[in-house]
Amino acid sequence: MTELLDVSTESVKTAQTEAPGTEPTSWMPLSEEQRNTAPEAVKNLLEAKKWTSSEEIATGYTDLEKILGKGDHIFKPESPDDVDGWTKYWQQLGVPEEAGYEFEADETVPFDDALLGRFRKFAKDTHLNKEQASGIVQFQRDIIKEVMASEADAEATALETSESEKETIRKALVTKAGGEVAYQNMMIESRQIADELGIYTTLEKKGLASDPEIIGMLQEIKNRTKEGTIIKVDEPVTSAKDPKAELKEITESEIFKNKFAPGRKELMKRYMELCTIVGNSENAPKRVQDG
Repeated sequence: MTELLDVSTESVKTAQTEAPGTEPTSWMPLSEEQRNTAPEAVKNLLEAKKWTSSEEIATGYTDLEKILGKGDHIFKPESPDDVDGWTKYWQQLGVPEEAGYEFEADETVPFDDALLGRFRKFAKDTHLNKEQASGIVQFQRDIIKEVMASEADAEATALETSESEKETIRKALVTKAGGEVAYQNMMIESRQIADELGIYTTLEKKGLASDPEIIGMLQEIKNRTKEGTIIKVDEPVTSAKDPKAELKEITESEIFKNKFAPGRKELMKRYMELCTIVGNSENAPKRVQDG
């Protein structure tokens, strides 16, 4: 007897085979008709960019916005006579009215209202925004501060040099006088000479009454004056001006007032010569005692 085969009645699943992968197509591809019937400007752009779909056009615009920014774009007026157009244009760029510029105060380098007004006019005329205008003003202040610091350093150096030179002259006079006590007596004597010449008040006013160089100069005047007669020096002193008038001019000059001014050494030499002349003139004392 033939045996029956056990046959399963379960349905057989059909084998699934995946189709080869395909590249995704762009969204809304442009047909040949769309490309051919597009406006000339659009057609040229599509050809230049090799765009074949609306997606590529949208992507290109998005990329452009990343560079130029979104929103309303600024366009220059075509006519230079378009006053309203240009006003709107500069306003869009952040240029305020002249009174709209504000500058921070700086106590180190204060600018008065007149100068700030000139800055505002310049900023408006050159179409600067607030930040740019403030930057220019601050730049000016920074430059001035640098110049002030440089001048202060130069003045400090000159003062240090001057003090060093004065100390050198003082030490020489102390040695010449024979000691500190003798030098103090020399200072007293120099004041008496300055009083006799009528110049002590001026020297004191200028802060020169105790200057070692002045003390030495007054001693030189005393040493050259004997019984009302001047002792000749190597180069006779002559002057076309009245000695007193010239002496007055010197004491009132900026070089005389400024210890660090160029040419002061030559001026002081002339000053000493004139003091000697005045000391021996008929209007001066007849005799300056020889110590």
